[in-house]
Amino acid sequence: MNKALIFVLLIALLVLCVSGCDMQWVYTLGLPDDAPPASALPVQPEALRQIQRFGTIQNDSDIFFHSGIDLSPIEGETMDVYAIAPGVITEIITDTKQGYDAKEGARNFKIVMYISKEIGVIYHFEAALDNDTGEALSLRDVRKLIKVRQGQKVDAGDIIGQLPFRKYETHLHFTIAKDAREGDNIPCPLTYFTEEKANEFNELYGNVYTYDSTHDICGNEY
Repeated sequence: MNKALIFVLLIALLVLCVSGCDMQWVYTLGLPDDAPPASALPVQPEALRQIQRFGTIQNDSDIFFHSGIDLSPIEGETMDVYAIAPGVITEIITDTKQGYDAKEGARNFKIVMYISKEIGVIYHFEAALDNDTGEALSLRDVRKLIKVRQGQKVDAGDIIGQLPFRKYETHLHFTIAKDAREGDNIPCPLTYFTEEKANEFNELYGNVYTYDSTHDICGNEY
């Protein structure tokens, strides 16, 4: 097969993909096979009001596995959200129809970035309904809060989005998983960070309000 024919076939495939197929494999072609250790926190410590930890959680009514770390903004403030490592934005959803207040019409949104060919970082912005008006974010609001585009390459520490405080349940659900698929058997997100940043993340958990003072951020009992 000559080079010209190969080129034509590649262009045709790209055209088909633009019209509907999954572009993830195209976006991740240049990424490493192994995920680089994350060297930036997803949010700045001074922007945090509250953290819900990863792992099995028991409350008054049930026991459930929490597959990420929830990071809540300070009341009245907008929280910047950062890329934790070099990577590429593979997916942007402006209304996930999942998460807090989604059944009541909240427009929650998601950004997924891959840091290797298989490892995806999930940022689910659970904005919730406004505490005073009961209104959801508009599509225009969400587009302003998303600071990246699909297919964009980012470096550790780049701002990828923002999450405004809307009620106390507003939070960023942050997790890392193979193929960006959450499940009961995924590791704690801190396992993907450098030792220094993992320790900083865990120390941060001890310095803000948490629901559980008996476990660390990964769910390990003190």
